[in-house]
Amino acid sequence: MLFTAGQRKTPKRIVFPRHTWQVQDKIDANNVAYTTGKLSFHTDYPALHHPPGVQLLHCIKQTVTGGDTEIVDGFNICRKLKEKNPRAFQILSSTFVDFTDIGVDYCDFSVQSKHKIIELDDKGQVIRINFNNATRDTIFDVPVEKVQPFYAALKEFVDLMNCKESKFTFKMNPGDVITFDNWRLLHGRSSYEAGTEISRHLEGAYADWDVVMSRLRILRRSVQNRN
Repeated sequence: MLFTAGQRKTPKRIVFPRHTWQVQDKIDANNVAYTTGKLSFHTDYPALHHPPGVQLLHCIKQTVTGGDTEIVDGFNICRKLKEKNPRAFQILSSTFVDFTDIGVDYCDFSVQSKHKIIELDDKGQVIRINFNNATRDTIFDVPVEKVQPFYAALKEFVDLMNCKESKFTFKMNPGDVITFDNWRLLHGRSSYEAGTEISRHLEGAYADWDVVMSRLRILRRSVQNRN
């Protein structure tokens, strides 16, 4: 969902945001997002036991060259992977992977969790993607004979994401806000040229699906009562 400057909404009108942060290049960057480099496809915070469900990004300042936003439907990629290579799908949906994020952002933090990259429900349906190569840990606690098959499966998954027909690329303009399902959509960014001042600035916010769905139920009940 995309809101232009004239239609802009704040996350507080939906729910109280779980966390807000600034995306801009800085000298002491502890995250690839805070550099001018390319940001590969990922979901945010798989290093948390409960990754944020909804993400909002508000473009405040945009660079002239580069900085294009890229998104891909992770559920669709899972469908393609399962059709093309069921074994690779089975590996990524059954192997626990360590994710770790350590640094300083407002305060010191050190978070760590284990997730399957493709998370399924008890009916075998994909319900969440947990993938961020920048925070995937060097620890990989699996039998040695499973290491190469895992990386082969992961490469196929990433290759499918990066196919031209799978991803959607666009450039945000100042005032634009995008909001998306962090459990389903993977997002990234092309590299851009750094200026003497901050040349690209986005403000982000997270919300949990529990509180978003709660608000939707309340609004639905309110509309039904009016009728």
